[in-house]
Amino acid sequence: MTPAFNSGRYVVEAVRSALNQSYSPLEVIVVDDGSTEPLAAIADPRVRVFRQENAGPAAALNRAMAAARGYYIALLDHDDLWAPWKTERQVEMMERDSGLDLTFSWSRLCDDEGRPLGLHSRRWRGLLSFEQMMEDFVIGNTSSVVLRRSAIDRAGLFDESFRLYYDMDLFLRVAALRSGNCRAYEQEVTFYRRHSVQISADWRKMKAEWERLLQKLGPMAPLAAAAGDANMARYFAFLAYERGSFDEAIGLLRGTRFFSDVRNWKLGAACLAGYALPDRLHRWLEKLAGVRVA
Repeated sequence: MTPAFNSGRYVVEAVRSALNQSYSPLEVIVVDDGSTEPLAAIADPRVRVFRQENAGPAAALNRAMAAARGYYIALLDHDDLWAPWKTERQVEMMERDSGLDLTFSWSRLCDDEGRPLGLHSRRWRGLLSFEQMMEDFVIGNTSSVVLRRSAIDRAGLFDESFRLYYDMDLFLRVAALRSGNCRAYEQEVTFYRRHSVQISADWRKMKAEWERLLQKLGPMAPLAAAAGDANMARYFAFLAYERGSFDEAIGLLRGTRFFSDVRNWKLGAACLAGYALPDRLHRWLEKLAGVRVA
């Protein structure tokens, strides 16, 4: 299922990667969420396209859910890509283990043109509990996930009041259904595209929505929620850092458990280097330290 809004060429590449899956039978559902530019035509009988007034990706995915006929639901953002065997391997995991409701793959980061950036998602191994997911959202991105349809029916659809963390909200609710129901597929079969629109994301809006999610689900695991809040503070600091707002990033790092995680140290040092060093030298040191995987 793919929500699309002014997606340009990206959505065609994403849908092609879905159509190239080795898993069968396959249906690809695209919901055009009120784009102001025409969605490129995709001539394949396995693709169904729905259009709606702009209501956000959660509403678009709920529209897709209403149309979906499969036992498994795989999510694919409009600008990401899948390896051809991704869904087959994750469904095989879930067929072998009826206790799994959600699987997520490792992801490799790529640029606008789909070229590898030499970076990857957190390489989580094994099961992932609700508390662990609340503390550190190691799933990383929506496109890595395959869900059992019956689990979504039990947990409830995407919460349309969220524009940014609709995926995390649903995945946490699925993880809360029963013990041992989320597991990593330990291969890089999702390709997560980084581009300028993402890098310039407004961390203030993201932080405000995260706080709403914390109020909604945090009481289920207060200690994990507190740790998660500290980890998210580092993430928001990283977004500010990417925009060159080093003072804002340092301010946000104060909300982390600074001395407990080496990633906080790296990001803090990178902020100070951004103040003091020429940009070229700063970026070289940044790459050397691995700051961009914060």
